[in-house]
Amino acid sequence: MNTYIVRGKKIHVEIFGDRSLPAVLFLHGGPGESCYEFVYHQSNRFSDQFQLVAIDQRGVCRSEGLSETEPFGLQDLVEDCEELRKQLGINRWAVIGHSFGGYLALLYASAYPNSITNVVFECPTFDFAWTAKSLLRRAASVFLKQGAEKKSEECLNLAASNLPSKCLFDSYLRLGEELGEHKEDIYRVNADTG
Repeated sequence: MNTYIVRGKKIHVEIFGDRSLPAVLFLHGGPGESCYEFVYHQSNRFSDQFQLVAIDQRGVCRSEGLSETEPFGLQDLVEDCEELRKQLGINRWAVIGHSFGGYLALLYASAYPNSITNVVFECPTFDFAWTAKSLLRRAASVFLKQGAEKKSEECLNLAASNLPSKCLFDSYLRLGEELGEHKEDIYRVNADTG
């Protein structure tokens, strides 16, 4: 595990496998999640055939946070990927994008097609309103299970609304944090969330 300074920010980077192997960049979901789970389950499988590079994106988990006044957008994440590729001395790499990381991988491949050999989309998110509504419905079930009926109802009302995707996703992020230790129940397929 290493920290790299990428475009002025400390970015958490994990590299597995020999540097002579074809490189693969993993872009995690969220926004706001981490590469931890993917690395935990997949790094040994990948490292025999690839040089796996996994990052916690700018502002997330083990990477340096963002200030409230700092300008930030999707293009910053794209530029971080490209700058890291250069810093690592990788000519071209494949990209695996999970969930939100799939959308980020698409943006990166569109901006820098000569830097990428292949793109693998793992459960990509391309429609953020649909995704946010789905997550809000799951959160409603978790809140209900916790006995927080008003929060459950708030989630369902938001999921049924026609709010812009940014409002829906921001609402999901806020409500997800309010679940505290139960937030992960949203993502568990076998969780008894209804």
